[in-house]
Amino acid sequence: MASSDGRCAACGCVGPNPGSVTLPREEAEARAAALEPAGMWVLAPDGSRLTRRFVAKNFLEAMSFLNDAAAVAERPDVSHHPDFHLTTYRTVEVVLWTHAAGGLTDYDFKLAEALGSVACLCSPKWLKDPANESAAVAENIAFSKRNGATSVPANVPAGISAAGASAGVGVGAASAGAEATGGTGTDVGTFLSNVDAESSPATAT
Repeated sequence: MASSDGRCAACGCVGPNPGSVTLPREEAEARAAALEPAGMWVLAPDGSRLTRRFVAKNFLEAMSFLNDAAAVAERPDVSHHPDFHLTTYRTVEVVLWTHAAGGLTDYDFKLAEALGSVACLCSPKWLKDPANESAAVAENIAFSKRNGATSVPANVPAGISAAGASAGVGVGAASAGAEATGGTGTDVGTFLSNVDAESSPATAT
């Protein structure tokens, strides 16, 4: 809900410009296409929403992602809130749009860029489904960069530069992952192999 001056009552991010002004469809399409890793975010057909959807390995991974994403949204340099949806205990959907403006604004793309640093260990079955190829590669890049990876797999979709991907999708996430793993890291291909090897039949779905 917006206040009388047009600002969002929850976070104050909506003002005369750019927060209360929805982006033209052409600009929204161009900015969505430029988001890295490519395939992580999908623009709605009417250009009014950005959505990121994936299946986490388990419930705890899904909740960890949502908690980390919430912390990013609360950062002073972001201060914008996504819609979170968790269904069938581990299917995560993040939907971005500016409620007071009724569509996408500059703040939504700023948030999408920031959320690119938040990674999740995904379901191996979901990762291997050809229907999820672009999104799966994007999530793998985010996860591997969080764990200190320095290389990019050969099957990265067109639109992701090796230099851009190698730079990581978020300094904060990469630092946290490197610290947690002792800075060893792995490439995306090795990551997928490790996930398959470590997943039991009960969790590899």
